Amino acid sequence: MENYRYFNLDESNRKLFYDYCWKHGFENDESFLPVDSDFELKPNRPGLIVLDERNKVRGAACLMLDESYANMGKARFSILHSINDIPEILEGMFKILSSKAREKNIDSIFLQIPEIRTGQIETLKYLGFKQGRETLHLSRPKMTVRKFHFSPTFEWLYLDMERDAQLWSDIINICYEDRPEHIPYTPEMLREDYEMDDTFDGCGALLINQKKPIGLYYTSLVAMKELWIGHLCVLPGYRGMGLGKNLLRKCIAIGNDIGVECALSFDSENEKALGMCLTEDFDLVERYIRFEVHP
Repeated sequence: MENYRYFNLDESNRKLFYDYCWKHGFENDESFLPVDSDFELKPNRPGLIVLDERNKVRGAACLMLDESYANMGKARFSILHSINDIPEILEGMFKILSSKAREKNIDSIFLQIPEIRTGQIETLKYLGFKQGRETLHLSRPKMTVRKFHFSPTFEWLYLDMERDAQLWSDIINICYEDRPEHIPYTPEMLREDYEMDDTFDGCGALLINQKKPIGLYYTSLVAMKELWIGHLCVLPGYRGMGLGKNLLRKCIAIGNDIGVECALSFDSENEKALGMCLTEDFDLVERYIRFEVHP
């Protein structure tokens, strides 16, 4: 049996961790992987690198103990991965990082992985993780964009972090309050997302109708090859008017202008969103399954 060694994520192995994430992270969920190799090391995001006897990296993990999650008694793995799904490594990393969660009085830890990761799924179940809801991941290649149209009463207010953070969070919480397991969004979460994401001028905007904010979109780049649509929503009283479809088309146009494909995800129960995306030439790429455990 291999003699695996576990190292805390620090300055000495930051680049190893980053390289591993972007080589294997797609086999988990890429949403929270570091954007740049000089990403900030944070005490509330403890991580691990696992080496074998030949000093080859065999696994990596990072647990998000951000305040926005911790206030809800939750933590999330941004990555929990071993090459070839070696149970010993997955269990070792889980035990080390779950102890840090207990120190913070965390009630549950969760992650999302593709349904095709059958080996890891079996190990997660062995470790006590319970299967939850499914998330659909869709993408759209760079291609012709259908025109989007808003009447003259509508205008854009492009995201200004200092001015809009609270309003932005309020709109998201109203729009998503009925979604399963929605974690209330906060200005701090928005600022952290903005700092961690590869953002650009015009990446997000509020949709204004007669001086009232009624919806928004937020996008970011993933490794300069994909425009990720992170937020796209319209307040309940303004739905059924085609605004969501036109917001989506605006995001697609942004991706086309940059020269990258677009991607997004949502709960599998959201049949309306799925129908709209398929109509706008998105393809279903992957199903992700949420797994959760009490540490």
